[in-house]
Amino acid sequence: MAQSLWLTDQGVLVNVSLPEEVGFTTHHGTVTAASDWEAPAERKSVRPALPGSYEALFHTTEVDRFLLTWRSGDTATETLREARF
Repeated sequence: MAQSLWLTDQGVLVNVSLPEEVGFTTHHGTVTAASDWEAPAERKSVRPALPGSYEALFHTTEVDRFLLTWRSGDTATETLREARF
């Protein structure tokens, strides 16, 4: 008997694998997402990030992909938690 494959997305895989809250973000482009829970996936456009947003700030690093951990006491974490407006 053939083994069935589960098709899932990154968000589901990460949320099942890690006990902490995890989020994804992007500056612009397209994503594959559903409009509602259990709805079919669609390709959606992402508008450019708003000025002053985390997405705009991260985009200025010119690093294509990275993981940011929000560890208490970490210099990057504490700096990003400061008000920017």
